[in-house]
Amino acid sequence: MNVVLLKIPKTTTFEEVAPCLSFVSKDRQETILRYKNDQARIRSLAAALLVRHGIHKDLGLSNEEICIAKNKWGKPYLAGQPDYHFSLSHSGSYVAFASDTNPIGVDIEEIKKPHDDIAHRFFTEKEAAYVAEHGMKGFYEIWTKKEAYVKLLGTGFSTSISSFDVLTNPPASFQTRVLNGYCLTVASEFAKKEKPMPTGTDSSFC
Repeated sequence: MNVVLLKIPKTTTFEEVAPCLSFVSKDRQETILRYKNDQARIRSLAAALLVRHGIHKDLGLSNEEICIAKNKWGKPYLAGQPDYHFSLSHSGSYVAFASDTNPIGVDIEEIKKPHDDIAHRFFTEKEAAYVAEHGMKGFYEIWTKKEAYVKLLGTGFSTSISSFDVLTNPPASFQTRVLNGYCLTVASEFAKKEKPMPTGTDSSFC
């Protein structure tokens, strides 16, 4: 398992990083440029570059050899590498990348005011009770676990996040950390010996 966090400096402008568009596919460039907000463009470009950086470090592939495809639910995967799995998430100033030889999912969320309506609509009774006891951190722990698990499955929200309970009957192995006002969760398949989350952090992406 490999987990990398990229922190985007708040002073970064899109003009500064726009030359990096040449490193991503034409389709991704079009997606990035469709965003009206420069911060959204920066996050999207950073995410695309981090994926390529992570794949290069893991497999030694050159940028030209990396071909990102999507399954029918929209989950990206590395074409031609069925035993390589990765997941991506971004929120606020951070982008998170996780990879493994088995299916994996990652989610990062900036910790803000909890969304009570989401807890009531999508959390099980025990999960909602956990949030009531643990407050904001409890909410984001549950929420990131659910999102990370759905990303592990690769089915997007065609899998209802209210259909499983991450506390009493967890469907995967979860590792959660709270750092710098963010909650990060990695979901992986159960193994005989759980591997610790090795998190590396970088602060530049071009």
